[in-house]
Amino acid sequence: MDVICIYPGVVEMRILLMIFLLSPLFSVMMPSDARAQMTDETRDFIVSEHNRLRRDAIGPGGPDVVSTVTATAMREIEYDMKLECVAQGYLDSYPGGIPGHNSNRDADYFACGGSGYVGESHYSGHPQYGVAGGATRAWVDFIWPMAWGGNDCSERQNYHGDGGCSGSTGHYTQVLWSSTYKVGCGYTPAVGTVCNYSPGGNHVGQSPFTIGEACSACPTSHPFCNDGLCSSVPSGDPIFLNGFELLP
Repeated sequence: MDVICIYPGVVEMRILLMIFLLSPLFSVMMPSDARAQMTDETRDFIVSEHNRLRRDAIGPGGPDVVSTVTATAMREIEYDMKLECVAQGYLDSYPGGIPGHNSNRDADYFACGGSGYVGESHYSGHPQYGVAGGATRAWVDFIWPMAWGGNDCSERQNYHGDGGCSGSTGHYTQVLWSSTYKVGCGYTPAVGTVCNYSPGGNHVGQSPFTIGEACSACPTSHPFCNDGLCSSVPSGDPIFLNGFELLP
C-alpha cells in the first residue's frame, strides 16, 4: 500500500486550494455527458502548463524563470481521459461549494478503465482562465494573501523557503512529482477544477524529484529525452493518451 504524505499547514478555506492525499474507492460513475465541461483546448493547456512548469519551476523564482537545477528522471506529462472520467464524475456529484477529497478515486479510476493510486488537487477557479492564469499556475506560483487565509507566499516559495516563506506545498510537489506522468481534469463553474494524477505523488519520506543530469535515469517506459523530460515518444510526437491529440 502506498504511504501518502500529508503536509502540515494546509489551510482549508473557501477560495484556497486543497490537495487530497488519501486514497481508497469511488462508487459513482461519470454521467455520459460529463466530459462536455472540458474542451480539447483546455486539455492541451493543462498538459502544456504541467510540462512547462516541470521544466522551469524546479528551482526558486517566479513564472518562466528557468532554473539551472535539473531532475534525473522527471517524466513528461500526458493527458488521460480515464482520469478526466474520475475528476469530472466527482465534480458533477457536487451542486456547488468546496468538495471534500474523493476518498474513492482509486476504485473510480478502475471503473473508468485505469488502475493504481491516484493523486488529486482542487482549485476553486477555471483550469485555464482567471486571475491566477488557470489551476496549474495557481498551484505553483499564485501568491495567496493572508486575507484569504494564506501567507502572502506561493507554494513554490514555501517549498524553497524564499523570503522566509514556509507553509503548504502539496499542490506544487504533485505538479513536479517525477514519477507522475498522467493527468486528467474536470471542471464545473459551481465547484471549480479537480485534476487527478497517476501514479499519484506526495509519498512520505520521498522528494518529488532527484536532482542531477536531466534524463540520466529515464525509465524504460519513457526512454526519449524531450527538452529535459523523459518522454514515452520521440520529440515532436503527440504525447496524449486515449485518442486525445493536439488541435491542428
